[in-house]
Amino acid sequence: MSLSLHQIIYKTLKTSRKRKDDFLLALQFLLSGNKPAILFDFCSVTTSQLENILEQAGLKELVVVVKLLDDVILVDKRHDFESGYSPEFVDCSLRKGTPDLAGSQVCERYHVTFRKMLNLIREVGKTQTIVDLDSLCPGMCLTTIFGMFLQYPYVYYTEDHGNCLAGVQLILVELGSSIDHLTDDVRANKTDKDTCYVFTTFSVPKSICHDEEALTSLPFYLKRQTVCLNSVAM
Repeated sequence: MSLSLHQIIYKTLKTSRKRKDDFLLALQFLLSGNKPAILFDFCSVTTSQLENILEQAGLKELVVVVKLLDDVILVDKRHDFESGYSPEFVDCSLRKGTPDLAGSQVCERYHVTFRKMLNLIREVGKTQTIVDLDSLCPGMCLTTIFGMFLQYPYVYYTEDHGNCLAGVQLILVELGSSIDHLTDDVRANKTDKDTCYVFTTFSVPKSICHDEEALTSLPFYLKRQTVCLNSVAM
């Protein structure tokens, strides 16, 4: 008797029930086409364990495990990451003092590297479930790469280890979906009052976003609030 996705995740991951449920929910959003990728930050896990989950669940043809140095991203093979996607690059390097839009050279360099990554995923992903992108990472800000895989309209970039986002007023955007998009084994672990689930959250400095209303037209837009964060980890 084959196991459900819920059972496979619960059997494989060694973490709390909440973390397992969070990953299960994120994976369902990816499989339903609402989320192009998942930055795996739910617990300590190896690429082989994730490969095993995908194999047992029959998802190896749909999802690829992408290794980026010490981080792992699950990527939907079906998603077109390049068509119509042109994010704004927000330079929050510490030396700048205040965040601003990055220059054209930075934008081009990351677009070129991202295309190389996608090409490698397409090529290696034909025969393998795990794709190692470590060779393309040196000199790159992984926060920027993560944002591009997650298809954020604004992605943060920094050329040093710090950033200048401390005390900066940010617009926080949440995208979510109703319970109808989820499978039975996910719904079984949610209470009746849980009717909408956030699957993507991103932010942008208020000083840079000159068209806040455009954010409300994004698919699955839930709400917007302006917040002041004392620090943002990069």
